[in-house]
Amino acid sequence: MVSNFKLGKLDCLREILPPDGVDETPDMRSKRLKAQWNGDCSFEATNSGEADWFVKLQQNYGLKKGLVDVNGEPVDRDFDEQADMCEIIRALIASGKVKNYGDNVKSLSTDIADHIDCAGTAG
Repeated sequence: MVSNFKLGKLDCLREILPPDGVDETPDMRSKRLKAQWNGDCSFEATNSGEADWFVKLQQNYGLKKGLVDVNGEPVDRDFDEQADMCEIIRALIASGKVKNYGDNVKSLSTDIADHIDCAGTAG
């Protein structure tokens, strides 16, 4: 899952449709399909009262901005068409929680994945 790095942003879309009126080349199709967040981490969590994952995320990580859109602007709730894991990563970046990366979600480079550690065995 590589998001739309041509623009340097995490768009987090689980499904990206081909552009209207454009004859999509095989290379364009391949890149579009690779940019979709449709793998194991493309879940859409449910929120209900105290089990609200967003509230827990914000409290546990001290996110200054909370959830943000693709341009880093704070939003009230997560987007239904976007993978929550990607939205979490974007929120962490926007709040400066990704070590050695800053807080600008509008000019990301592909090395951002190198700065994200997940639970489990190292390596």
